[in-house]
Amino acid sequence: MRRSISSPSSVSLLSLGFGMSKPPDIELPPLTGPSREECDYTLGVYMRVWGAVETAVSQLIQKFLDTDPISAQIVIRTVGSMHAQREMASELGLHRLAKASDRQTLKKLMRRLKSANTKRNRIVHGAWQLVIVMGEKTRATPLRAKSQEWIRSYTPSEDAVFQELMQGKNKKLNAAYKFPPDSIISHAKSSQSLAEDIISFANAAQLRPPRIPQHVEW
Repeated sequence: MRRSISSPSSVSLLSLGFGMSKPPDIELPPLTGPSREECDYTLGVYMRVWGAVETAVSQLIQKFLDTDPISAQIVIRTVGSMHAQREMASELGLHRLAKASDRQTLKKLMRRLKSANTKRNRIVHGAWQLVIVMGEKTRATPLRAKSQEWIRSYTPSEDAVFQELMQGKNKKLNAAYKFPPDSIISHAKSSQSLAEDIISFANAAQLRPPRIPQHVEW
């Protein structure tokens, strides 16, 4: 049986005096995986790498706008979200890229960016949860757990998805909403690779002159 327990910093209803019955005592084994402090460090590393992705996207948009860094930053900050920046980069690329092969490469990069940004939002806006795995039912007290580990978890808004996620049996769903520290490290490496690929593309892509639509003469 798997039980998720929120971080010790959260306030329980019991501590607020709502009269809930006291949960049974559980004897916990040593922590599996990194400590919470180490988990926080891992999250910090991930955020540093994601900053490289944001910088790469900024350089790509600057390239397409064919303008100075300050003017590009004004546009990017006004646009705001990564979703909007991705849409802008896609449209500008269709307008400015000279080669059809570069336009196809841009589409692939933007698909990777969309997927990476979804993971980023869930990791950043999630919360650390202490996940305790219980053994077989027993009458012995205190109850003994098999393992405990910290996992970064994001709660889906759709109730049906949330209920299925709580069962813990859908591996694809678990990967989409639950992030152990080692998976966050893996996503950080993927994000670093994405940032490097976007910058390389921005440096190598050839632009065509802006096309000014003309009225058709009859």
